[in-house]
Amino acid sequence: HGLPHPEGSGAIRHLQHLLPQDASALSAARVEPRVNLDVLSSRYTAHDWYERELASVFRRTWVAACRESDLPRPGDRRPFDEFGVSALLVRGRDGAVRAFRNACRHRGTRLVCAAAHGPELVCPYHGWRYDLTGELTHVTDESGFTRLPRDQLNLFSLPCESW
Repeated sequence: HGLPHPEGSGAIRHLQHLLPQDASALSAARVEPRVNLDVLSSRYTAHDWYERELASVFRRTWVAACRESDLPRPGDRRPFDEFGVSALLVRGRDGAVRAFRNACRHRGTRLVCAAAHGPELVCPYHGWRYDLTGELTHVTDESGFTRLPRDQLNLFSLPCESW
């Protein structure tokens, strides 16, 4: 009325032949401790993680900046200030959506602070004007500049695609 002796069990004998015969081989085959797969909350809150993800993920791949329906008419524009980049998106007269750095080429002032509409982009600081393709079209008091390279002062274009 007791349990059968383990050495008499067929299953145990079957398993015993699979095991190494000396103890040193058993200690070498020791199972490693369980790996902790918990994600630390600092991954979502620490500035160094944020900077690392910006550099290794978000600045190396396409990012959805807005929906095309957010810019329905030529002249519609909106800022995109994410991932450490200040950009502006604008729909041109030709219907194309373009992206530019959101900075005037004169003193770096932000051109677009909120969704808006208009026939051109105007810097609120000195009034430099750009058309909807990013081309510099007007320089306030241009005569005060000597040899102003206008053709080199268009807005900086950023890659932009629609899908």
